[in-house]
Amino acid sequence: MKPTTALIFGPDMPLTAAITQRLESADFAVEPWSDKPRDAEFRVEVFVFCLGSLEEDPSVEKINDFHARVEANVGAPFRIVRDLSGRMRSDGTGRVIFVLDAKALNGEVDHLASSSSQSAALGLCRALGHDLARHDVAVMAIVNGGHNLETVASLTEWLAGPAGSAAHGKVFPLS
Repeated sequence: MKPTTALIFGPDMPLTAAITQRLESADFAVEPWSDKPRDAEFRVEVFVFCLGSLEEDPSVEKINDFHARVEANVGAPFRIVRDLSGRMRSDGTGRVIFVLDAKALNGEVDHLASSSSQSAALGLCRALGHDLARHDVAVMAIVNGGHNLETVASLTEWLAGPAGSAAHGKVFPLS
């Protein structure tokens, strides 16, 4: 049987690596997102957006510009899902999982650009969920407040698997 294809969108951070490793150990064929052209036969069953806080990774330059942060956390995921969801819709199956930072729910004055764009990404997740539900494409979010990589990776694996379809539209806050 062909393994389930999962695409991961996000910065090269420990959280992205933990999710990738967990999905690979569960026999997913995991690829990092790239905008390379895909052939007409390419199918993705699971798409994971890791939109965690970039401020916490010292190897990643801080994005303090509001417009750049909104583009990274909302604009890019919107365009990617729009491009890939057509295939998910026609296949009548799929998962879109957003992994967000706790700023999406809490808001933080010191991180205004990140906080507001994470909240907007959560709104995008919910809107996509309503739009894609009629096509049996499940959309859900994990809001990571505790930065426990293994817990987030484990929940992502569960949501990406067959049992995850029952979680459509849910937001899982982790602290």
